[in-house]
Amino acid sequence: MKFFASVILMAMFLYSCASVPDVASVPDVPPAETGAEGSAPAANDTLPDKPDNKPDDPPSAEVTDMENPRPPRGRPVPWDDVTSFICYYGEFKEEMGFFDVAILESNNIWPDRIRWLGAHGTYTIAYISVGEDHNLHEGDGLGPGGYASYYLDRNGEPAKNNNWNSYFVDAGNPLWQERVIKRAGEILEMGCDGFFLDTIDTAQAFPETREGMASLIKALKEAYPDARLVANRGMFMMEDFAPYISGMMFESFTNTYDFGKREYKPHNDNDLRWTENEAKKINLVREDHYFPVFALDYADPDDTEALQRSYDRAWAFDFIPNVSVIRLDRVLRHEIIPQTVRGELSGLHRWG
Repeated sequence: MKFFASVILMAMFLYSCASVPDVASVPDVPPAETGAEGSAPAANDTLPDKPDNKPDDPPSAEVTDMENPRPPRGRPVPWDDVTSFICYYGEFKEEMGFFDVAILESNNIWPDRIRWLGAHGTYTIAYISVGEDHNLHEGDGLGPGGYASYYLDRNGEPAKNNNWNSYFVDAGNPLWQERVIKRAGEILEMGCDGFFLDTIDTAQAFPETREGMASLIKALKEAYPDARLVANRGMFMMEDFAPYISGMMFESFTNTYDFGKREYKPHNDNDLRWTENEAKKINLVREDHYFPVFALDYADPDDTEALQRSYDRAWAFDFIPNVSVIRLDRVLRHEIIPQTVRGELSGLHRWG
């Protein structure tokens, strides 16, 4: 069944009893720097060229005899019924099989391990950057500085995202779209169920690329109609791509990471109001086109108060929560006591 129609009203009622500020003075821009948005911190290249000498499977990669973290279900639950997810960019760990959905760094996936996760009922969604390129490529040489024509120009050189040492691109450029679609096909060949579309927000920083971003997402869906497309944020242009996606991630929904101070922190009242307002917009869209929303927060794994708050707030909006560390390199299962209807239905507290 779908939780959204039957649960959201009751969940919102329960959540309204908590201390969440009223929606007012909503800021115009997203509130926080994040780890999954932008080039993946643990990745070597967000859109790598496939090495010619890369084997289909790594040496000694037999995983069929691993101890199952839960009884194999043979197939995943229906996509609209998923209740748990993990965003993890590290090397394979069998504990990923605890989750209904695993969002993975595309450089760290191997066909046999993807098959193993599928046998345990876990959808596998691989990272792909649609609005930034991690490494400079010469391509057709017609762009700024003699590089590929898909790079955006800043003073005669490719425009750079200094936070991640990556480069902004025009997602509507045919050469870029060809690269992304080709890489997406390679990901599906390895057995993944779909793509995690990161850096959509480039089109907010460069509004002239918004139409091209929408066309790229549409082209991916047309090229691979059975693939699951999960958008990372991009709420500012949600109406442009909502018909083509199967899910959305709302990164830093309740808790985030301060890169300057190198510490985890809860959102302030202003940022909470912004994320609440955006959540309500998403849920209005989902009334006509339902898709799961994955709320990824960042917190110290030992901060039980932050963990509980993040999970309960996500559940209250009918979102699916997970809390990780900023580098997304740990598989964590938290001891959470659900205090919302959505949380109770997740079954998360019955693990272990």
